[in-house]
Amino acid sequence: MVSPFFCITLITAFSSALASGNIQLWPDEPDYGVPVATIPLLSNVAFLNSFNSPQGVTYNPPNVDFNRVSLELLVNTTSSNYDRLGMAFFNGIEIWRTSTSEPANDNAHWDYSKDVSEYLSLFKQTGHFEFLINNIVNEQFQGTFQVSITANFYKSSNKPNTDDSWAIALDNPATNIQTFRKNPTNLYWTAPSDDIEISVPQQASNVNRALIQVFASGNSNDEFWWNTHGGSGPSRFVNAYINGQPAGYAAPFPIIYTGGINAELWKPLVGIRAYDVPSYFMDVTAFLPKLWSGASTLKLNISNGIDNNPVPSNWIVNVNLFTWSTPGQTNSGTMDNPQDTVNTLDNSLGTSPQHVLLTRSYSSSATLTIGGTTQKVGWNQNATFENHLTINGDDTSIFQKFTGTDSVIGSNGVSRTFNYPLTVEIGPTKNHVQESYSIQSPVSLYTWIDTNVNLDGNGKVTDTQSSQYLEEASVSHFKKAVNGQIVETW
Repeated sequence: MVSPFFCITLITAFSSALASGNIQLWPDEPDYGVPVATIPLLSNVAFLNSFNSPQGVTYNPPNVDFNRVSLELLVNTTSSNYDRLGMAFFNGIEIWRTSTSEPANDNAHWDYSKDVSEYLSLFKQTGHFEFLINNIVNEQFQGTFQVSITANFYKSSNKPNTDDSWAIALDNPATNIQTFRKNPTNLYWTAPSDDIEISVPQQASNVNRALIQVFASGNSNDEFWWNTHGGSGPSRFVNAYINGQPAGYAAPFPIIYTGGINAELWKPLVGIRAYDVPSYFMDVTAFLPKLWSGASTLKLNISNGIDNNPVPSNWIVNVNLFTWSTPGQTNSGTMDNPQDTVNTLDNSLGTSPQHVLLTRSYSSSATLTIGGTTQKVGWNQNATFENHLTINGDDTSIFQKFTGTDSVIGSNGVSRTFNYPLTVEIGPTKNHVQESYSIQSPVSLYTWIDTNVNLDGNGKVTDTQSSQYLEEASVSHFKKAVNGQIVETW
């Protein structure tokens, strides 16, 4: 990512034209049947020198009954450029973070369908939809991204099939969604240079559930945080605090964008979540007694979980608050003190081999009376992070595991487990990445990629091979590419 998402790796060589362009394995259209309505939002809009300049359109909901929404993104470009970060907003609320291929004069094109049903309450009202690709065009890099976006609406009894649908597992969309901007002209916060401290307005006493949603992705100097030798180390956490008390954390997935390590690794199959950068939910229902009583302060930061060493910029951050409420209710309750514990079991930063191993646990709880029923609510998290980094001459090897469980305690209790194993081998004759993304929740999702580039003694690419696999519910997909061409698919 460049300016401020500078790609900090050396791109070995731009590829020659690829007949297949850049394609993405997943997802299929959501399993909601035939759309009951379709609305074009953007049609072949060009993003040139578009840094912090989104393109927007007035949105009017279709005059049909719908309970599911997806956005279909189509992009193509014919000239070379860096990979760029993209964002979609509704009424200023970020609803999707994405990125682009790294085009190299090869007629790159891709499409992606994003289930945005968790934002149903937004799409039920007139509003303003915006999309942004932070692109810069100059004499050397002239790639212009041509973007079309269509909203598809469904009426379906099928549950949302996204990896974060555990947060809305009861098929009960949030009553209200609000975002917190740095100021009206800034589209996002940049950590750690920004002090992300937000005043959250007092919540009505009929609010009975609350979630924080955080978009946080490492870019620029911290795009490859898992490859950090010494300094702040290779571990990262996104931390939330309400009125100075810990409110939970997010374990970020180590996304490798299409310019990462070697651009040839990601042609034509791109890295996991490169087109659908995940957001992270924290259940803060236990904090409702504080949120009911008056304005609260929400603070976010990025840490390594090891020490107070600051992490590099630029982490691009947005935060939304989801709340559920019932008209006529008056709720009450008391909160216990939350607990947040980090145990560093090994920390040999700056050595080779470098080994970092730590565990983290968090819990919050409260006794709430909701609609006349008294219940215990809470949010429990457990995570283990381990990273082995070895430097041997010109060769670097990384083996990393990030695993954990997030659980909602209470009558609406849902949970998910995650597993993010990563293997990266970087050297003068070979670049190799093997990575998985596994979520077990009301929706189970497993994706896997193995991609390899061989180089001659001068650093020129001699051949490439990559495979991707997706399994969710009863559906599975597989694709294999050799030297930029798809050779097998099912």
